[in-house]
Amino acid sequence: MSCASRPSAFSALGLVPAFEQLPEETRQQLAEITHVRRYHRNALIYVEGEPAELFCFVTSGTVRLFKTTADGQEQTLHLLAQGTLFATTGFVPDARYPASAEAKEDSWVGCIPNAALAGIAQRDAYLSWTLLVAYSSRLSGKMQHMLDLGTRDAAGKLAAGLLRLVPAPQRTAGLPIPIDMPVSHQELARLIGASRETVTRLLKNFRMEGAVEVLGGRRMVLHPDVLERHVQ
Repeated sequence: MSCASRPSAFSALGLVPAFEQLPEETRQQLAEITHVRRYHRNALIYVEGEPAELFCFVTSGTVRLFKTTADGQEQTLHLLAQGTLFATTGFVPDARYPASAEAKEDSWVGCIPNAALAGIAQRDAYLSWTLLVAYSSRLSGKMQHMLDLGTRDAAGKLAAGLLRLVPAPQRTAGLPIPIDMPVSHQELARLIGASRETVTRLLKNFRMEGAVEVLGGRRMVLHPDVLERHVQ
């Protein structure tokens, strides 16, 4: 989806796998409290430690979650593609954002005030169940990411990281996916716990085996079926 025009809140909600099966009436209620905001590249969406007032999802573009260390270094935790939920801690009393979020490219982000979302969820059992499933899926995804870092080799970690840059429906289709790489080799290296030189070497190997194509600049084509061989 282009960042040139603002998508409607109703259509934006339909891009989130967790919400696409909601009854139209429920999704319309959510649309009425959803604000779709444009963030330019490198703009902060929220900062670690701020009160967690919003429940968010990526409508287009890429969002980076990161923590800042005591010495001022930024540690990338996740790169989020279209349809991904984030800032999902807001229902915890006095919750604060555990990490910062920024747009890695011009992006549209759906933002729902947690207080308003809770009000609808308390009246709608279907939505409450949908949110519970979404939270469980998000937690499982974080656990899988930790397992990736602890059990896979560098090639597997990088392949998994690249696949997370595209929406799940595109990954499962198995077709070539053109993307504008939203992060540098150094940031990819930090994400998977490797050196920049290792990432550069692995990307060269991926090109040779047909897992990725480099079109110039940061424009690439990913081949999910080939990348998946490194993460199985």
